[in-house]
Amino acid sequence: MGEWNRLEAVCRGGDIALFVNGEQVNGGSDGSFTEGKILFQSEGAEIFFRRIELHPLGK
Repeated sequence: MGEWNRLEAVCRGGDIALFVNGEQVNGGSDGSFTEGKILFQSEGAEIFFRRIELHPLGK
């Protein structure tokens, strides 16, 4: 506890891969949304965010 974790979401078209500390933990494919809002949520616990970065992906 008290350690920072790194979350990375890689989205390409309708596909998404989610990584925590470099290990893929979830993903999905053939999604119908390719643009929209990015939301951060915590359920039932205090959460802190730092250094939120967005980077475009090459083709």
